Amino acid sequence: MRRTRHESKLVNSGTPGDPATGRQVASRLYEKPVGWINASAQAAADGAHHTLRVVLDYVNADVVEDACVKIPVRRDAVGPDGLIIDPEVTRAIAAVLAALVNHVESKSAVMQRG
Repeated sequence: MRRTRHESKLVNSGTPGDPATGRQVASRLYEKPVGWINASAQAAADGAHHTLRVVLDYVNADVVEDACVKIPVRRDAVGPDGLIIDPEVTRAIAAVLAALVNHVESKSAVMQRG
């Protein structure tokens, strides 16, 4: 069976836990703006997000604090098609994306001024 170029890339990209994969991810995140949304309605994911923060700091990612938020998404906030239908949740997600965009634009403006 022949693989497409895209399929070959997926197969050859390494496996989770592979040190080569970790280095690839680290190099892709180095000084890149990142954020996350904790969508859990419970505190169960807090530990995972703390660990994520430790890893992102370790790889020297540019963590955008305003884009690291908890936005609980209840089941009734999701429509039958899997899309979020709660206007408050969508506004909160839009604010996270706006924070990332603003961060990138302000860094770009500073770099252009030299």
